[in-house]
Amino acid sequence: MINHGNLRNHSLQNRKARRVTMKETDLIVEGGFVLPMNKKDSVLKNTSVVVKDGVIVDLLPVQKANVIYSAKERAGGSDYLVMPGFINTH
Repeated sequence: MINHGNLRNHSLQNRKARRVTMKETDLIVEGGFVLPMNKKDSVLKNTSVVVKDGVIVDLLPVQKANVIYSAKERAGGSDYLVMPGFINTH
């Protein structure tokens, strides 16, 4: 027999533990598509660009970013194209 009360308490404890260990960052930009401007001409789907102190510190799937990072500001969404290495000189 499963004690659902214990399962709920365990799940709540896990969420609290994750919140405590989240890394603080300034900005997370979520993109349905991210073009990292690398030599492979990669196209990453459902990816977050994590920025701290004006520097990109991580590119990872949106779901993982939501578990690992806590941001002061968030931008973008699943319908956005994000090009973090692109510089518009116009």
